[in-house]
Amino acid sequence: MSEKELQGKVAIVTGAGRLRGIGRAASVALAKLGADVVVTGTGRSPDRYPDDEKAAGWHDVES
Repeated sequence: MSEKELQGKVAIVTGAGRLRGIGRAASVALAKLGADVVVTGTGRSPDRYPDDEKAAGWHDVES
């Protein structure tokens, strides 16, 4: 897939709260391809996001 191939698409990924889990890896990859990614299971404050999540445009939505 080429960069930004998923522009305008939304992906929902569950279980993406672990720093080394497959859900996180999938979320980062989808975001790099241009998708807006909704993740569950983060349980972290946005100021604690790793640099690659910040670079991919992750942000928090309170629920």
